[in-house]
Amino acid sequence: MSGGIGRFISELVVGLAPFIDSALHRIDRFGEIDPMSCEFIQSCADARAGKVTG
Repeated sequence: MSGGIGRFISELVVGLAPFIDSALHRIDRFGEIDPMSCEFIQSCADARAGKVTG
């Protein structure tokens, strides 16, 4: 993910059109989240457990 983030920021800095639509990654795209809820913590653990690269 770091390479993509770096590319995105560098494109913004030099005035190029970003290679991705940043609206797809808005922090509020999931709605209201309680970061201390058991459901949220479990969904984060599930996402990390499913990683196969990076």
